[in-house]
Amino acid sequence: MIELSVFAVVAGAFSKLIFKNQWMILVALIAAQIAGRCSFLCSVFLLQSQINLTFETALPQVLMSGVGLLVQWVILSVAMILIRKKIIKENNRLTNC
Repeated sequence: MIELSVFAVVAGAFSKLIFKNQWMILVALIAAQIAGRCSFLCSVFLLQSQINLTFETALPQVLMSGVGLLVQWVILSVAMILIRKKIIKENNRLTNC
């Protein structure tokens, strides 16, 4: 849950830049993924005495998640580009009325 929250905050921090330049999506996505994974590892490290997951177990999980990260890059990048185009088109339509 911590990882997802950090991911959302970091990705949201790039929202204005994404609307100016669609390729900032990749920068935002990579930064959010790195920050999210780091927050996950930090939480595991800090809470390992309270949860049944050790840092040594969690680290390989993060390192082996490369395929999932690549899938996110493709799917989220395409989705954000399409959403960005739709919002720009709608804004242009509203300003031309």
